[in-house]
Amino acid sequence: MTAKDKIINSFFNLLSIKEFNDISISEICNVAEVHRTTFYAYYNNLYELLLDAKDYANNIFKNSFKPNTEIKEYLSYDVLVPYFNFLKQYPNLFKAYLKNSNMFNAKDDFDKIYKTYFLTKAHEYGAKDDKTIERIVKFYMAGMETLIIDWLDEGCKDDPKDIAKIIVGIRYNNEIAK
Repeated sequence: MTAKDKIINSFFNLLSIKEFNDISISEICNVAEVHRTTFYAYYNNLYELLLDAKDYANNIFKNSFKPNTEIKEYLSYDVLVPYFNFLKQYPNLFKAYLKNSNMFNAKDDFDKIYKTYFLTKAHEYGAKDDKTIERIVKFYMAGMETLIIDWLDEGCKDDPKDIAKIIVGIRYNNEIAK
């Protein structure tokens, strides 16, 4: 593991138990077992680390797929099983993301997925009312988030395939939005 990886992983571990504003560079360096000069070789401040950490996490997840994989269905086993395997490997990352969602611009992420996937799919199925679709998606996402948090809190004991099966089994029902 590189020094940069140690810094990012330590940052995620700390974010899962503390607020962003309560974390210091010294603390990250102590947990990562690197010198402050090493931190500053990569980042000028904690905000740069925060942005890089988000990209780092996204890249780890994207690299869990076979090369040139095109995601056509976000709520399928093909996406959810690798996603849950990723979360099982990096549970503190997701906890940190949820605990500090405003710092990671989670609303922007939701809006992007909502507009590029859920809204498009709902329209393909004949749904017309965008506000109703948005509410259904938010409701669904909140349930999915709760399921993931419970699974993580229980130590990821259930097989990722079983968790994916639950989500695929109750995925978006276009009849509600019509």
